[in-house]
Amino acid sequence: MQVRKTSEYILAYVLWAVSCAIGVFLAFWAVRGAFDALVELFTLGQLLGTPAQRFQVTFTRNALDRFGVVTLGILAVLMVVFLEHYYRVGVEREELLRRFVLVTLVEVVILFVALAIQVALAGAMGLFTIWSIVVPLGVLMVAVVLSWVLTRLPRGVQAE
Repeated sequence: MQVRKTSEYILAYVLWAVSCAIGVFLAFWAVRGAFDALVELFTLGQLLGTPAQRFQVTFTRNALDRFGVVTLGILAVLMVVFLEHYYRVGVEREELLRRFVLVTLVEVVILFVALAIQVALAGAMGLFTIWSIVVPLGVLMVAVVLSWVLTRLPRGVQAE
């Protein structure tokens, strides 16, 4: 019994490391990319404005980028701490796999939303390729499959 619990905790920490790596990668790649695209869209009008407005665009974009990185870093640390607790409790309640699939589903949905924002903004600027539709749709299909798997997994025992 003790060996089984130990191996489950080892598995929980392996899954925690995988989830954290994926989450941090998504935060600093997809979410930051979507945020940068939104910042560029909202400061685009200033590029056509007065010389003072054009001068401010670079500083505005840099400031928002820096604050965005700090915010994503804080959220990444919170995610790492939360997931460790969430997976450890998942071992105790015998629902580790269910929790891993749920976390992965949330990460895939975040990726889909970030990609959809980037595709919408790129499409508005006329930068459209077939891959700009295929990739988000592929991510959406992964989300659908994960949500179906999540409904098929049994619930664990409830803590007393």
